Order: sequence, then structure tokens, then C-alpha cells
Amino acid sequence: MLVRSFEKAKLDYEIIVIDDNSPDGTLQVAEEMQKRYGKDRIVLRPRPGKLGLGTAYVHGITHSSGNFVIIMDADFSHHPKFIPQFIELQKQHNYDIVTGTPLQAWRRCLRLGI
Repeated sequence: MLVRSFEKAKLDYEIIVIDDNSPDGTLQVAEEMQKRYGKDRIVLRPRPGKLGLGTAYVHGITHSSGNFVIIMDADFSHHPKFIPQFIELQKQHNYDIVTGTPLQAWRRCLRLGI
């Protein structure tokens, strides 16, 4: 899904996969992707254990080399189809950060008791 989104938008990319020794087979799937798309496109950065989401983000950013860094969780809570829009907004307005949320406005209001 990520590769299709990047290729459809004609974006140069690398996908950095940070795996904290997950038992769900994440690393094995990433290794298969790496065989298909190459080590220059799929970069594996496994870690020895559960070290936390925040440190996983930092670990990935530390190993990134692109002009734009997109952080996504493996569950695709943010759909990859929005990545080109994020990049275009950054280019147009010279933003340092562009962010999105999967929450709909009314759900947020309900959660906040508004």
C-alpha cells in the first residue's frame, strides 16, 4: 500500500521499518518487502525488545535520509493516500511539520464532552 502510494505520486522514497521484536511477524513481512523492492527502498532497523513507540520514532528519524519524513504506525491509522498532500502542503507553505488525525471532529467533541 505504501509503495503504491509513493509510486502513484511519483515520489522518491525509502521505507524504514522499526520492529521491537514483535511476535506478529512484522520483521518477516518487512524482509519479504525488502527482497521485492530492494534494500535501498526498504530499510530494516530491528530493535532487541519493546523499547516504546516514542523511541521507535526517534530511532527511525535518526536513520532517515530524505527531505520529508513521514511517521506512520504499522496499523495504517493514517492512510498512505494522504502522504502526497502532506508533502505538497509542506512545499507550498514551507511548514516544518504537517500532521493529520484519523479522528472525525464529532467524535473528538463527544470524547471531550462538548
